[in-house]
Amino acid sequence: MMIIVITKEMIISQERWDKTFKNFEVYDCTYGFEHGRVGLLLIEKIDENHIEYGNDYYMPKHKLVSIVIDNPPENRVFGMSFGNLSYPTISAGWSPSQTELVIVDIDCEVISYKTREYKGRENNLDIPISKSSDMRTAIIKVVRVGTSVYAIGGGLRIYKRINHQVWLDASQTIPVPDGFLERKAESMSRSLFQDLSGFSESDMYAVGGTGTVYHFNGEQWKKLPFPTNKLLYTVCCAGDGFVYIADFDGAIWKGRNEQWTQITHGGMTMPFLDMGWFDGRLWCASDYGIWVLEDDKLVLAMHAKHKPVPPEVAVLSKRIDVSPDGTVMMVCGSRGAAIYDGNAWNVLFDSMAFE
Repeated sequence: MMIIVITKEMIISQERWDKTFKNFEVYDCTYGFEHGRVGLLLIEKIDENHIEYGNDYYMPKHKLVSIVIDNPPENRVFGMSFGNLSYPTISAGWSPSQTELVIVDIDCEVISYKTREYKGRENNLDIPISKSSDMRTAIIKVVRVGTSVYAIGGGLRIYKRINHQVWLDASQTIPVPDGFLERKAESMSRSLFQDLSGFSESDMYAVGGTGTVYHFNGEQWKKLPFPTNKLLYTVCCAGDGFVYIADFDGAIWKGRNEQWTQITHGGMTMPFLDMGWFDGRLWCASDYGIWVLEDDKLVLAMHAKHKPVPPEVAVLSKRIDVSPDGTVMMVCGSRGAAIYDGNAWNVLFDSMAFE
């Protein structure tokens, strides 16, 4: 068993934690938009000490935080509050695409940050669904493919971030599902893309719905036959040349194009939020922790035979992001965040050290 080095020197001071992080939890994270920078999406903690505790109508506030790890402490952290959002996620574009942090919520509200150029709310992602003059999609997740940010969601829609305030409908060759424009409940609930991944921007896989898998070949999208009608949640185009797809209870299929084999049988009580390929392994994360695939078996990353994850990191791991060049993996959980280069883990911060 290889011993993993772990660095515990927090990059955040008590003063900074009190100012930016106190009474908030990490909700999502992204690595970038350059090496040495991380982006965090924070959500307000509503516990028994909060004045709105028990108020089902209260919407918690959110923050965007950018941390440049090697900057001097006084210039290391930028934090920005922007009120409440509904189920937002965060991603980061990299050069030569837009070098920025981007947050989008289910109602298509957009928050963006680019050093010395713009920060805060911008126009909503306001693109009508095909054949509809007034219907907009619900955004489920923002992801990075290559160096570009994509927003995915209802009606099997996929939007590519082109510039500040500018999005392009990248799903025009995907037909809008029958019944969706008529707002039929069953069609709307089964017509959501949940995740998107790619070997490149001209070789992408989008998954969701009841066994719904689409492949993009650089020119058009094609629906692929898939051996289950279970709800699909996550996808990873991996470094071994295969595509991995997980359903709502963590069962994983491995394949490509029209050939798929189920390699694990699930049994999870919550779906994976993210999957990523790093250091020659598939990583899967959910609210319950982080797993790796070893010998086509899912094992808790703490108990992996090869490079087990230290407990100090495992408690911080419910989301995953991997740099575009595949050299750094970031994980985060409600308490904090860590980065990993394949040899050493660096715990950026853990709120337990400050409370």
